[in-house]
Amino acid sequence: MESVLKTERQAETAEENESTNGNAQTKLEDFLNKYKVANAVATAEVMYEHGATLEHLMEWREKDIEDICKEINVEVIIRADILKVLRKIPESQVYKDNEAKNRVIYLDVDDRDKMDNIDQKLKYITKEMEKIRLEMIELESNSKLSKQKVNESCQLIISSIEKHRQYLFDKIDIYVNQKKELLNQQLEKLRHFQQLFNNKNEQINQCINDSDLENNQKAEKLQQLLNDNIISDNNYQLDWNDDNEKEMDSNVNVKFANDAKETEKLVGMIDQILKEQMVFVETGSIALSNVIIKERSIISDNPLISVNYLIKNIEKGWKSVCTYELEIATFNDNKNLQQWKIIKQIPGKRYSFNETIDFGNEKDNLLEWDKKYSLRMRASFCQGISFTSFSNIFIFDTSIPIKFGSVILTKEENRLLLSYLPKGKESKVTLLYRGSRDGFRASDFHEKCDNKGATVTIVLSDQFNHVFGGFTNVQWTSRNTYANDAGAFVYLLRSGKGDNPQKFTIKSGHEQHAIYDSSLRGPVFDNGCDPYSYNGPSDNTKLGGARNFQVKEIEVYLVG
Repeated sequence: MESVLKTERQAETAEENESTNGNAQTKLEDFLNKYKVANAVATAEVMYEHGATLEHLMEWREKDIEDICKEINVEVIIRADILKVLRKIPESQVYKDNEAKNRVIYLDVDDRDKMDNIDQKLKYITKEMEKIRLEMIELESNSKLSKQKVNESCQLIISSIEKHRQYLFDKIDIYVNQKKELLNQQLEKLRHFQQLFNNKNEQINQCINDSDLENNQKAEKLQQLLNDNIISDNNYQLDWNDDNEKEMDSNVNVKFANDAKETEKLVGMIDQILKEQMVFVETGSIALSNVIIKERSIISDNPLISVNYLIKNIEKGWKSVCTYELEIATFNDNKNLQQWKIIKQIPGKRYSFNETIDFGNEKDNLLEWDKKYSLRMRASFCQGISFTSFSNIFIFDTSIPIKFGSVILTKEENRLLLSYLPKGKESKVTLLYRGSRDGFRASDFHEKCDNKGATVTIVLSDQFNHVFGGFTNVQWTSRNTYANDAGAFVYLLRSGKGDNPQKFTIKSGHEQHAIYDSSLRGPVFDNGCDPYSYNGPSDNTKLGGARNFQVKEIEVYLVG
């Protein structure tokens, strides 16, 4: 009986101790919560496990609290919050010690702002580290969910796709690991900054609490500490409070691009479906906004195209390891018959949003004039494991408008002559004079062309079938003298002797002989016999085919 009573008393004593212990931890937790100390519950638990109670906090000096917090790995920000609270409570030893010192350190507003800046950045870093930790947990969780989804799909046709299941798992691991690697890099960067700011905070606290220094010495030392480069964003780049920054997408989306309802059809197409239709779908998008023909390519055999595209909602770290794939197809009204191929691959850049790329001059991907094409684009990740959806399809053609209503020029010659003019394909041309329509006399020419403005002349020679001419900014007026024009040129478009099309500009120092404007002659460039004033042709055999030739047709256009 005595033994039983003793056992009951021991149990009651243990319960009382447990109750007392629980009350002590609760008191500490309530105190930290009351004064809004970060992570109050976890902090109270770890402090109590190492023997610290609320009574201890009220009795200990500031250094004692610093030491115990360091020993049990309480974060710097939490440690600082606890000390701030105790400095305001008259019953605490920390408050009494601060009051006893009766010393004041005077800092200007800029220095106080810098100290606040350090505190804000430490809080930001802690928040970002926690965010990344949660993203990694979510990424790992979604990775498992994605694998489960793949596994469930594969079970329907297990006999055919067993060999593909591990293949997809491996791709998921590569995909997730690359994202985790980027997150780890961000985490390491934040840890680095955390250590820098922790050290800085330690140095500041040591300076403030150094009893061997006078106030003016402390102020001077604090200014030196606060002027350190780590406080400036210029040398230590971190996206502080960037609300526009897209967080890393922790989803691992694997789904059938086209849902297949009939298992029998899937079995017959298993290889194609698993390799082409079952894809990792990325968030984010690309939009093609404009396609233009490069002006400089108008004189080339093949057009050069410039494409503008806009990138949306792709996290910048993930963006830096992607590849943009531009695909092209010869236009077909039946979209199912369009044969797409990749024409350009562009490495992603961290800070790319609105970009432009040129293409068309690659050896294996030459474009053709007077063709209609379709373009689309997407982003590829992890060496082709995952993709964004395709952009909008942009349809464009490489034809140049026929602006010359000429009976002389071919379509190709129309394009070349337009490229020679000062405004290129944007030029506006109006027919003023045609020999076969208006007559071949000099008076016919001047009646139609005098006092009109800048003109381009097109000549077709009879014997050799050459097409050539000249351009001048100076208007014809029948002035019976030479006229000065630094922008004048002569040109050759067609040659029966095998010469290539070419533009010949006026020689420097010969501008005063650009044209000869005579009421007794038609359009004359230089002196009309030997175009010495122009770079290139030494005589008229180059342009007209012979020194003396008959004009089969002539046209003069107003150029605006």
